[in-house]
Amino acid sequence: QLTLEAPAGQTEALRKRLEKEIESLEKVIANTRRQLGDEKFLGKAPAHIIDGMKAKLAEYEISLAKQQESLRAL
Repeated sequence: QLTLEAPAGQTEALRKRLEKEIESLEKVIANTRRQLGDEKFLGKAPAHIIDGMKAKLAEYEISLAKQQESLRAL
């Protein structure tokens, strides 16, 4: 594991950027889960769209976990 020391100003800027990215990912994840939980939507959407959304959701969740870990490491 690599640890880098950064000036306080850079660390704070990075913290704010990570917090903003985390907030954005949380919104996207919540919206995607809402859509995937909507029976009406699931009944109308083609299977490949639903599968794509599930794959993207998994990617978003992985990205969120990485961003949260980066934030904790600061």
